Amino acid sequence: MIQIPGASGAKPPPEGNIYIVTEDLSILVPRTAERLGIQGSVLEAVLNESFFQELLNDLVRAIGKYCFPEGEVKVKDLPHSSFDDLLRKHDRKATGKFSEFWLCLDSVYPELDCGKEESYPFSITRYVDATLDDIDDRGPRPEDKGESIHEQIAECIVKLNRISGSRESVDPVIIDDGTFDGKTIITILNEFAKDNRFIDSVRLGVAKLGGLFAITDWNATDKNGRIHRVSFVGATKFCPPIYDWVCERDFFPGILYSGKVIGEKIGELLQPRRVGERQTPVRAQYLYGWGNIEGWARLSKGNPRFTYEALGLSITLWERIQALTEKPILVEDLPAIPWKIYSQDPDEMSKTLKRPWLEVLKEERKAIRKGSWPW
Repeated sequence: MIQIPGASGAKPPPEGNIYIVTEDLSILVPRTAERLGIQGSVLEAVLNESFFQELLNDLVRAIGKYCFPEGEVKVKDLPHSSFDDLLRKHDRKATGKFSEFWLCLDSVYPELDCGKEESYPFSITRYVDATLDDIDDRGPRPEDKGESIHEQIAECIVKLNRISGSRESVDPVIIDDGTFDGKTIITILNEFAKDNRFIDSVRLGVAKLGGLFAITDWNATDKNGRIHRVSFVGATKFCPPIYDWVCERDFFPGILYSGKVIGEKIGELLQPRRVGERQTPVRAQYLYGWGNIEGWARLSKGNPRFTYEALGLSITLWERIQALTEKPILVEDLPAIPWKIYSQDPDEMSKTLKRPWLEVLKEERKAIRKGSWPW
């Protein structure tokens, strides 16, 4: 683990040449399947550990082969088990009491051995507008709870007060799978500071050093004029100076939490774009023509060919999922509609929602092969 206590004001070192892909399909595919009515016991027989590892290996190879053909950047996978020692809640396990109250900004990696009383699961993610430009704010994951970040903070404070009133000492700690620029964590720090609450400890899975330094540079002043900072930031030992890091799911359309949320800011409130009778949210994936692959994933070479290969992996995955259910999985059954197939025309969108998802995937992959770029 690397620790950065009191690093405020320091300059981030040069970026490295390691590109990290964090594994999460083995966690999120079962959750996606459950939303489709497929039971876990059936899933385990077909979508096992070796299948997910092969899928991840193929994705890592494709990124390296097509996006970094000269080997200038090394692409590495990071298993979700790598986060266990940092993101599993197990302090004071012998007594059953816990000195920390976890503010969980990610619902994929952290494992709360202690149960739900000593934590608060935030639903928070990044939004982009219809031009795929980042919206400088954070909002709830539209597939989960609908409360705004302000409302979630209020709920969390009530729960923290209740826990604090029954314990001698409970320290709030922000827990996240990682950070790129620190903005999501700083959003939470600022919201707590508005209530004159201050958090001085953050734990991460993987991070860019620029994000770590942004967090340690943050400060706020309380009602008495005292300046507060984050005094401790811990990141897993698998965190070298990196070129970039991405979640595996962001390359797989249709999987829960894949890609960035399409939305708009109305006044102070972020609103996700929704479609159809089910009011399904819309997300953009880290693929050529599907989202901003260069800006979000820093993949500027070989994007059409890489996307062709990545969609092939998605087809392999969805064929396995489809085989577990008798009825065709339609576009409208997905947790979020991919931005690539979104249409503002209600009639056109209605037709797309009723199409079999695998048929759409195969059609989109075939269209890339017909492109005018050199194969």
